[in-house]
Amino acid sequence: MDSEEPERENRGKQYLAYFWHLTKGILADPSLTPETRQRWQQLYDQNKKWLRFNKHGRPLPNWSGLSFADLASKLGMQQSYDVDYRFLSNAAHSSAAGTLLNVVAGNLQITDDTFVTPILVYGTRYMLAVAEIWNVHFKLIEESKMEAFRKQGLNFDFKAAKDALKRSP
Repeated sequence: MDSEEPERENRGKQYLAYFWHLTKGILADPSLTPETRQRWQQLYDQNKKWLRFNKHGRPLPNWSGLSFADLASKLGMQQSYDVDYRFLSNAAHSSAAGTLLNVVAGNLQITDDTFVTPILVYGTRYMLAVAEIWNVHFKLIEESKMEAFRKQGLNFDFKAAKDALKRSP
């Protein structure tokens, strides 16, 4: 990937701006006040230059125009991607059959799930960091709300949530 500072900066802006593709759906909300609608439109217009579209004018399916697999390949990490993606996909989709790696000498090889919890925790922290950086650039969420999201995400108690679900009607 490009290692020059200006190109890295532009790539970062493209990544952050990709979320502006959601503006079309936001603007379609009939409950928006005219002022809010105008603000969203203005912000979209300011950041549209960083968005990428296909030849039909539709948003590309991802921020870089490359799939995650393409990015891994471009970075020379295809083998790691293949193994990690299979593992993470199976964990994300709760695939019991997908935990099987292969058969060796007639024995099933089972994936080690040791890192599922850290992957989920750090994945959540990563997305919170992305949201915070995005908010620093675009200032859409009040800092107090951002702080509440951060605390909720970092202190999420799965057991308490499960117990609350059991108690709900």
